[in-house]
Amino acid sequence: MALGGFAALLVLTNPPLFELVGRTARFRWFPGIGYYPRSLLGVETERIANSYPPTVCYLAVGVWSIGAVMLLRERLSRWLERASAWKKVVLANSIIITLFLWHMTAYLLAILVMWPLGFGHQHATSARWWLERPLWIVVPGLVLAAIVAVVARFERASILGNRHGCSSRSR
Repeated sequence: MALGGFAALLVLTNPPLFELVGRTARFRWFPGIGYYPRSLLGVETERIANSYPPTVCYLAVGVWSIGAVMLLRERLSRWLERASAWKKVVLANSIIITLFLWHMTAYLLAILVMWPLGFGHQHATSARWWLERPLWIVVPGLVLAAIVAVVARFERASILGNRHGCSSRSR
């Protein structure tokens, strides 16, 4: 499953792979498009978006992801049996909504800082674009960590309050 889903995603999103089955095959399969965009999110630079409506690329990613998890299932299960690993999972889950709700704000704040410094102006996947990728992961990550440090205590307090509230009612 993992290999099949990943292979399907590669073929669907890379025009040179379409060339293997004939120069014009991709245009017959996807008139006016030629291939699916590599981004699974909607981006303004592509003629279509994989997400609106969902394309077969989402199916390929789903098959790939499920296959990868199935390959790792035994190893992950053994890891999660350790108390220290399970505590990390519980800690991460105690702030998961905070992460979800604030991750785009963190990314926007990172853009507001990095754009004036000249980062993120490349639209093609050049060497500079690849060299900037670590910055576009680390900087928003640091901003998100700061937001989580401030906001997550409210989520944890809410979770703990609800849990204690339920147990006091049952008494």
